[in-house]
Amino acid sequence: MKATQLLKKDHTAVKQLFRRFKKTSERAKKTRDQLVDRIATELEIHAAIEGEIFYPAMREVPKAGALVDEARATTSRSRHSSPTCNQRKTPRP
Repeated sequence: MKATQLLKKDHTAVKQLFRRFKKTSERAKKTRDQLVDRIATELEIHAAIEGEIFYPAMREVPKAGALVDEARATTSRSRHSSPTCNQRKTPRP
C-alpha cells in the first residue's frame, strides 16, 4: 500500500472515531477515554507514516521542499499543543 493510501485510511479512521466521540454523552466516560486512546494511537501512527515515509519521499519531488517544511512545522506545532499519551485528557466535543 502506498503512503498516500495509508494516510487517507488514517484520516478516515480518525474522523470516524471523532464522530463516535461526538455521539457520546459526558456520562460515557469509559467509552470516551477508550476513544481518546484510540484517536491518539491513530494520530501517532499517522505522524510516523508522514515522518518516516511520506515526507522523505516528497523531498525527492522537485519544488516540494517548501511544502514539506511547512507540513512538518504544522505537525510539530500540533504535537506540542496536544496532550501526550501519558497526559491525555478527554477532548471537548
